[in-house]
Amino acid sequence: MTVPALIRLGVDLPGDVRDALLACRRGWPAGARWIAPEALAVSLWVSSAPGPEALDAVALVLGRIAAQVAPFTLHLASLERLRTPAGLLLVARVDDTTGALDRLRRALREALAEYGFDAQDEPASILLGRIPETDEPLPSLSGSREIPVRAIRWEMPGRNLIRGLPAVGTAPLTMVPAEARAAADDRERAELDAELGRRLAALPKRPAPRAALARAERPRTRPDPTVLDETAPAGDDDDEPDDTAD
Repeated sequence: MTVPALIRLGVDLPGDVRDALLACRRGWPAGARWIAPEALAVSLWVSSAPGPEALDAVALVLGRIAAQVAPFTLHLASLERLRTPAGLLLVARVDDTTGALDRLRRALREALAEYGFDAQDEPASILLGRIPETDEPLPSLSGSREIPVRAIRWEMPGRNLIRGLPAVGTAPLTMVPAEARAAADDRERAELDAELGRRLAALPKRPAPRAALARAERPRTRPDPTVLDETAPAGDDDDEPDDTAD
């Protein structure tokens, strides 16, 4: 069952990039339908929810993925026309020079796929609106083109992701230095070792076998009869009585 709710994951735009995109709308012929300015964002992933039971997974997945990704920067590239069954769309493409965006989108897609979500694997872009057919050239972009990515935004009109949370929120990306990660790993390993030691100490002690106790109590100056001494003459065994003695 598909519930009538869209889940959209995206990245908010800085004010100067938003203003540059809004300026591109001016001069278009009548018939264009534009996205609201506050809804402009780099779309990372859009999907319908496969069922009510899967909705709570979205925020949990976002929190886990965001904790593994360091902040990065995107660059506004160009405007493009995108022909779809819904009509001709105007989108702004973004550049991912470091590959961080591709890794983030792949991690989100794989994690959410486990909960039944699906989405077309299209390049990340900024949807500006639906435009009429025209041969006019697209306007050029000007001004700042840097988009710092420090948080993932999610919104799902009509239903909360988790009870008590708003339908629109952000999951901040975090950066954990290598030395901090190593210290956390060492601390976790020490805690596991201590816990293992406590569990082993709580186990009941089994009595040692009689043979082991006997060997432990035997004076160490006597040779161990269970060990073959290759230096002793053949047939000479101190533990056997001497038949030649009278």
